Amino acid sequence: GPVCLGGPCCEVREGADSSDTYVTAGSLLAAQLAVGGLLQLVDRALSGEGPACGLALCRPPGHHASRSRSSGFCLFNNVAIAAAYALDR
Repeated sequence: GPVCLGGPCCEVREGADSSDTYVTAGSLLAAQLAVGGLLQLVDRALSGEGPACGLALCRPPGHHASRSRSSGFCLFNNVAIAAAYALDR
């Protein structure tokens, strides 16, 4: 599991090795805002009031994360979350 390295930015690394996925004090909020922006795009595209498609430029992008594991600086798989959200609408 994640290993806390301590220090002023509260870094946590996945596993005991030198993985590239770590979080700092603002990482969760940044990831939540990124996926939230994508969900707003889905809402707008499916509302019929705006364009039927769009492009989300967000950081972190989320493309490396899987269903149960963060990876490559991505905490959530934003596209998978948005697709599931769109299907539920």
